[in-house]
Amino acid sequence: MQRATALTVHTTGALIVGYLVALAWWGIRLTAHTLRLAFPQPGLALRRLTDRHSNEKTEEAVSGRSRNHALSAAV
Repeated sequence: MQRATALTVHTTGALIVGYLVALAWWGIRLTAHTLRLAFPQPGLALRRLTDRHSNEKTEEAVSGRSRNHALSAAV
């Protein structure tokens, strides 16, 4: 005895949800792959950005101190 798969509201909803989950998974995988191609070494770029930011703060602090020192020496 063979049984046919009956498409009801519940099975149709489950198929739609499964399709949307698979589509979202595929989109996330494609995005990750594209980002890896666009930015092959993101760690280096992030380190460069954070180092540049910390170096600018250090340089500002040093130049501010030397400017204040020069002003106090002039007085």
